[in-house]
Amino acid sequence: METLITCLRHRVSAMGSGVGCLGEHGSRDHLNWMIDTVEAEAHLPRDKRVRWLGYVAGARDFATWGKDSVSVSRMRDFDAPVLSALQGKNEPILFAGLDEVLEGLEVIAEQANSPTVDLVHAARRSATAAKASFCLGYAQAYMTGNHLIDVDGERDRTRAIFHRVYAECGFEIPKSRDRSTGQTVKEST
Repeated sequence: METLITCLRHRVSAMGSGVGCLGEHGSRDHLNWMIDTVEAEAHLPRDKRVRWLGYVAGARDFATWGKDSVSVSRMRDFDAPVLSALQGKNEPILFAGLDEVLEGLEVIAEQANSPTVDLVHAARRSATAAKASFCLGYAQAYMTGNHLIDVDGERDRTRAIFHRVYAECGFEIPKSRDRSTGQTVKEST
């Protein structure tokens, strides 16, 4: 995880300090907060942590290369031991949940005739659940930037799926965070 975090910290630090092209969820400050949270909260499920890092990578690339520069190779070129590590008996459970989430994104991208569908297809072909999670986050950043999804709506759409998967794996279900403060909040569901 440390190698990936170090790489992304360096890339995000090279961004401008203003709000990124993904609004509040793409600013350098927000992306650094995401990296800090991943680093500080090792108790979070690994796939959630690498999904957040994938979002950071995608948001940074979107800000750098632009909305029309969808690149599967840039997304897939991120390589770190954490992305190739398997999670034992939980691997098929995680893959099933990720595939369910990615299938929904695939439908959205196909209906919009968006090149982001290539990112989703590549994510679905990932060799490990961790790599699929990273690629999911990356694709979500690009889809957010292209106004195909929004961060809050995507959280609402996927929360029940991931909570079900985490329960099946025996993981602690992560607490939700207040979207403006980053503080954990009690969920009503």
